[in-house]
Amino acid sequence: MSATPPALAPAPLTAPGSLSPLARVLRCAASLPSPPPIVADVLTARIQPPAGVLAALDADGNLRGAVMAAIRLRHGAVPGLAATWVRLGNTLMIGHVLDAALVLYFQRLPMPLVPDARHRRWRNAFAVAGAMRALAERERPADAAQAQVAGALHILGEVAIEQTLRLVSPSVSTRVALGEVGLAEVESALRLSRFQVAGAMLALRGYPTELWQGVARQRDPSAHPLAGLLATARRCAAAAGHGPDATVPMVDREDRPIVAAAADAVVRMERLRRVLCGS
Repeated sequence: MSATPPALAPAPLTAPGSLSPLARVLRCAASLPSPPPIVADVLTARIQPPAGVLAALDADGNLRGAVMAAIRLRHGAVPGLAATWVRLGNTLMIGHVLDAALVLYFQRLPMPLVPDARHRRWRNAFAVAGAMRALAERERPADAAQAQVAGALHILGEVAIEQTLRLVSPSVSTRVALGEVGLAEVESALRLSRFQVAGAMLALRGYPTELWQGVARQRDPSAHPLAGLLATARRCAAAAGHGPDATVPMVDREDRPIVAAAADAVVRMERLRRVLCGS
């Protein structure tokens, strides 16, 4: 009979006199790549569509090419971004810009500690993003873009915690990679939620207050409207087979279209990822 692995201790993240666990994780997370600036700029209206967004794309050829690829996959050949924007309108075009920016961003994030978990995490993020956009279009149409981004980036907390383990606690990092310790156990030891971390990261990067607060409060969805949407979206993503684990929950009949939207988002973003990244 195999010995039970020793309990996970929070040190060295909570050693006396050290930074708080959240501050330490955020310091380590600073080494992670940030989403393309256009994502926060669109959500905070620092740049206005279409002129401001088109100018930003002209300054970033890689992102511009990714946006064109996203449009072609959905609508076929297009004459150019400006003409396509007139034809499709702000809502669809902003969605394509965010899709492209987020796919490029996810390719730059470090591999998960657990082997073979990259595609699961990636699909979970975009399934939740698709479900969030569909929920917002049904209940809060003006917030569709913000909901989409919140759904995609809600997983940043687990990425940050794993990065912290790599940098300051290699032994725990190894145990996570071997499956001896789960991320939930790390959170419990730190008394720190992955969603709290994700919200703090988005706040530091200048995302709208409603967005980062909604992400941070996912453990108490009744406390914030966006957190409530995220709870439903995460459940629908899991029902579509793209949850954080193998659990497939039941959903209400009225949410079945949201489940379909989550599944469709993963298919669409997988196609875009393959076009952009070739794998």
